[in-house]
Amino acid sequence: MDNQHKGAAWLIKELWGFGQVPPEDNALTYAKAIMVCAYGDGGFSPEERAWVLGYFAALDYSEAFLAVLEQYDPADDAHKFAALVDHLALTAQPDTRLSLIYDGIRAASADKIIDAGELAAIKRLAALIDVSEETVDDIINAYITEVNAKMARIMLCFPSGMPF
Repeated sequence: MDNQHKGAAWLIKELWGFGQVPPEDNALTYAKAIMVCAYGDGGFSPEERAWVLGYFAALDYSEAFLAVLEQYDPADDAHKFAALVDHLALTAQPDTRLSLIYDGIRAASADKIIDAGELAAIKRLAALIDVSEETVDDIINAYITEVNAKMARIMLCFPSGMPF
């Protein structure tokens, strides 16, 4: 096992507790769905694309997989989101509904802004996959708590600023 694969295995276990990185066919639809969430405001920022590409590169997905994401235009699926989500439901093992909402929030916030359009897209996705608005709000609150804890940890460990 090479270092990149070891790193991906560590990361997926650290993030989700998974014993392995999900197969690419499942992950590609998942990645496209979170990109459509980030596109919810009618734009897809370079930061949002970089977040998605970095996330899946860190999980050691193939160059071909990443090339598809580099070229993917979320506007292509924004109006046929239900079909994309239906494909996800057919291929996803295990159930990834709630993590999809969480990763959609993370991708949409990569440019430091989650606006009303992105939240609407995330809630539209949630409705399509039978996740209640209350659960979406709980996931958003968990994400905010996590971001605040991360910032507090960074400030505590590096009070004089970032060394690198």
